Amino acid sequence: MELKTNNKSKSMNNITLYHQNIRSLTNKIDELSIIMQKNYIGPHFICLTEHHLKETEITNISFEGYTLASGYCRKISLGGGVCIFINKNLAYQSIDLNQFCCEKTLEICAVKLHLKPLKLLFFCIYRAPTGDVKQFYTLMENILNHFLKPTVTFLICGDLNINLLAKSNEAINLLTLMNTYKLTQVVNFPTRITNNTESLRDTAFVDTSMYDKIEIKPFINGLPDHDVQIICLHKSNITSQQNFQKKKSRLINDQTISSFQQLLKAETWNQVYNSSCSNETFNKFQEIFLRHYEASSPVIYVNCRSKKNNWITKGINTGYYLIIQLQKIINPHVVRTMYYACIHSHLKYGITLWVGDPKSRKIFLLQKKIIRIMCKVDQHTSCRNLFRTLGILPLPCLYISEMVCWIKFYCGKLEYNSDLHEHDTCHKTDLHPLICRTNLAKNNGLNMGIALYIKLHQNLKKLDTKHIFKNKVEVFTAKCILFCG
Repeated sequence: MELKTNNKSKSMNNITLYHQNIRSLTNKIDELSIIMQKNYIGPHFICLTEHHLKETEITNISFEGYTLASGYCRKISLGGGVCIFINKNLAYQSIDLNQFCCEKTLEICAVKLHLKPLKLLFFCIYRAPTGDVKQFYTLMENILNHFLKPTVTFLICGDLNINLLAKSNEAINLLTLMNTYKLTQVVNFPTRITNNTESLRDTAFVDTSMYDKIEIKPFINGLPDHDVQIICLHKSNITSQQNFQKKKSRLINDQTISSFQQLLKAETWNQVYNSSCSNETFNKFQEIFLRHYEASSPVIYVNCRSKKNNWITKGINTGYYLIIQLQKIINPHVVRTMYYACIHSHLKYGITLWVGDPKSRKIFLLQKKIIRIMCKVDQHTSCRNLFRTLGILPLPCLYISEMVCWIKFYCGKLEYNSDLHEHDTCHKTDLHPLICRTNLAKNNGLNMGIALYIKLHQNLKKLDTKHIFKNKVEVFTAKCILFCG
């Protein structure tokens, strides 16, 4: 894994994160700066929750070597807020999440970093103890769905005021939600310790499959009653994942089915039985059923080879779709006109350059497929007579027509055999092929064009008017269609 930096010659293979619920940053800036410098922590990110600052105040906050990358401040009530400070050498992009923010329920900010080859979306979150938990889950799910892509990975940290040491419904629902997006809770120690209680409310969720090693360390700085979490993510395992597309799926096998059955069997269904109306009963049942289903069968991304054909351009695909739709409702003559407008023009463009590539056969197969659709026949029908019926040139014939026209009118002065000798041979009026040392050069476009031009009838070669010559060649090649199965 490499972090892109503002210095192009420098990259980092590890990510170090400093996270703490600071409980008012106003009077702790100097202490926090001294603590980090004295202990040589030097994180790439400083994530603080409950900074208790307004927008006009947080912009004036700075740490040596860091810049404010993103933040959220309350506008109505006091307290709360989240912010992310980032090392000045790192290139980043701020993400605007104001549309998802709700005071006390979900206070969130985010930045995007470009790893190689993926993108890391880094979220800092705070939820007050009085925040609506159900609304928090809904908003969080909306955010993750909004940014979910195979090329994006998430890192979430914050104080959610849900004690993950206790096996409460809130804790189970939170872990289930994050597990749905392949995010694992990695903080394994209490983050708030009092005389009588220990709780794990400050947490971090990471896709552990993306990193070779993840180190989590507590750090007590004595500022608030929440301990610091220092998270170090070591070198990523994702360097080759862009060679394949990702397909979203769910892990379903005998083990996950058995787990799902056990969860349903252990469920008491009290919320369903105690519901007052049928709509509420159904909603509760659906909520419980889906929660257990998602917990037992998490979402996974499966590598699959890309089926994208770079030879099939967007224009040809669009024309193919139009013909499929139009041939059902309009006259065949209009469909033929659409073919020339949307397909033929793309096939003809630069054909003398690209048709020699073996991959061009895929274009020819697509052309035959389109012809069968226009004639409303099955896929096993030969296209030879269909091309003649429609008066459309197959791709090889179109190539021959364009190539011989190019040789005759555009190629410039070419040598004839009669220019090289004075013998009265039967081929003295033919063009003389270029002398080449390799087979690759012998098969180049110019030599192929000369060879095709030599095969033309002498009456065609004598035509000097461009459009007449071209029309006659097209008629000649149309009559000799030998390339279609």
